[in-house]
Amino acid sequence: MKKVNINVVELREIAKVGSFNNIEINIWTNEQGAIPSFHFKDLNNNNEGCIQLLQADYFANDKYNAVLNPSQKIELMNFLKSDFDKSSRFTGINWDFLILMWNMNNPTRQMDEDLKMPDYLKL
Repeated sequence: MKKVNINVVELREIAKVGSFNNIEINIWTNEQGAIPSFHFKDLNNNNEGCIQLLQADYFANDKYNAVLNPSQKIELMNFLKSDFDKSSRFTGINWDFLILMWNMNNPTRQMDEDLKMPDYLKL
């Protein structure tokens, strides 16, 4: 019998929050970890990383360990403080939408909707 090598591809359901300057911000659905977080992907080089929601810190693991450079941190803060897409029925800033998407997609670990945004410039 001939052996067959199969490449396993990880498929995840994600909720896209938005993007800025080729950085995509997502929430993973039914996140298994105990640390509320969001994911970013640099579309220029496909590097991915994870940032905590409760504090300005990365949540690194073997696969998602990218970090933002200083200008990307500024752009992230500007994005999160900006109004969400005006064509949507949601009113608020992108940070509020990020928390809403976490709560909708991770029912076992709900976040306070009034959670203050950490200073991600300190990443």
